[in-house]
Amino acid sequence: MKKEQLEKLTTEELNKRHKQLKTITSFLAGILIFLFGVTAYNTFSTGKFDPMLITPIALAAIIPINLKQLKEIKRILEQRENRN
Repeated sequence: MKKEQLEKLTTEELNKRHKQLKTITSFLAGILIFLFGVTAYNTFSTGKFDPMLITPIALAAIIPINLKQLKEIKRILEQRENRN
C-alpha cells in the first residue's frame, strides 16, 4: 500500500492492519522455514534435487516487503502519538 494511502487511514485501522500484517508475515515465515526444511531433507535423503526447494526461496521475497510495510505503519503510528 502506498504511503499516502496509509496516512489516510485512521489510527484504529492502522493498528488493525499492523496486527494483521505482523501475524501474516510471522505465519508465512514459519511455513516457509518448515517447507524449506522438509524439501532440503528430502533432497539430501534421496540424493536427487527436489524442485520444491525453490518455492520457499522464491516466496521468501515477500517477507522483506511486508516488514518494510510494517515499519512504515509503525512510523506513522509513532508520528501520530507524538503529535497528541
